[in-house]
Amino acid sequence: MVKTRVILMLALLGTMLMALPALGVFGNTELVMVPSADTLRTQQFELGFHAMTDGPWFGEFHLGIAPGFEVGVDAIEDNDLGLRLKYRFLEETKDTPALAVGINDVGRDDVSPYIVASMRFPKTFIRWHLGLGGGWYDGLFLGLSTDLNTISSGKKGTPISLMLEVVNGDLNAGAGINFAPGWKLDVGIVSQELLLGLTYQNSFK
Repeated sequence: MVKTRVILMLALLGTMLMALPALGVFGNTELVMVPSADTLRTQQFELGFHAMTDGPWFGEFHLGIAPGFEVGVDAIEDNDLGLRLKYRFLEETKDTPALAVGINDVGRDDVSPYIVASMRFPKTFIRWHLGLGGGWYDGLFLGLSTDLNTISSGKKGTPISLMLEVVNGDLNAGAGINFAPGWKLDVGIVSQELLLGLTYQNSFK
């Protein structure tokens, strides 16, 4: 069943060939447009499809292939595909942040390498993210994120992720709403434009 869903969604990915290079776009190891130091677990995968109000549709596929090592591909206009690689070489502890290095847009004219640190503020549910990148990132980027649960009639509600980031001189904000097992509705404001999409996560295990 899982493999059937992956094949169907990859087929959809082939029809959504318009995107922007180096976008993070709401994967569970990313904020809105920038990466975190998190990676998918081994054999865990994600598929995402998004669109901006005055911009293109685009899609992504990410896969955890080894502990701390994540690969991905995104589709952009003119059938131009970009490869993504991320490796987390330091786990987060109560005293030190997680650290990861990565590179996006491999196979395009301008690649976007980066290094990023992520860590939870002490005694809070808020995490900070600070990175330095080339290419599309063009220097420093930073962000904040937190996970919430809505409460309804005393019962555990819908998990919601909130994100705020600064990159390329823009302030972006987003929310991810986990409305069904494995499925997340993404809503964001990017460069003063509305961004909407879906992310699906599962595992081959």
